Amino acid sequence: MPRKSSEERKKEIWQAAKGVFLEKGYEKATMEDIIARTSLSKGGMYHYYSRTKDILFDILWFHNETYLAINIEQGIFEKEVTPEEQQELMLDTIVEKMCTTTPDRKLFAIFMAQMAHDPEMEAVFLKLEDYFLKGLCHRLGIQGDPREYPQLCFISRTINGFTLFQNLLPHPELLSERREVVRQLIRQQLQVLFSGLESAVTTASDERSDL
Repeated sequence: MPRKSSEERKKEIWQAAKGVFLEKGYEKATMEDIIARTSLSKGGMYHYYSRTKDILFDILWFHNETYLAINIEQGIFEKEVTPEEQQELMLDTIVEKMCTTTPDRKLFAIFMAQMAHDPEMEAVFLKLEDYFLKGLCHRLGIQGDPREYPQLCFISRTINGFTLFQNLLPHPELLSERREVVRQLIRQQLQVLFSGLESAVTTASDERSDL
């Protein structure tokens, strides 16, 4: 049997860890629990990871990058579509993310719930958020620091808040049954965001004309 690559080993570890985190809870999960679900020895595992926290961080980074890649493949950030079409594509994706429960989103919700008492997790969350916002700005052609756009940050935090709601709290159907309400909430913020971008472009154009 061919020897697994480093990337394949890590994905094996991530899959095992994800199962342990979701079944036992992150705080109760141990490295031994994860090793038991892989083909690695203890020494082999510690070649890659020495803490459950680092495994969790890598899983989250991987899914964050994958989420952006999928959106790009679906044409959400294509330059050829009109602003109105782009808004609707983004709206579809955001509402689906907010109202659907998946193991990966539940794991992210568990991670967010740990931030209140773990500064290291908070720091990783902010880096993940920055990565997401910068990627979004790049695809939308937005210049500068993404945190200069309050609506963009609000949308990001709203998605995260609803992820906690949908994946950790009882009765998630309360949210999924009210998708249209969620849609209208985000639509309003997207309209404000895109309106602000159009105004910024117009202002910049006027300033160049005055030179």
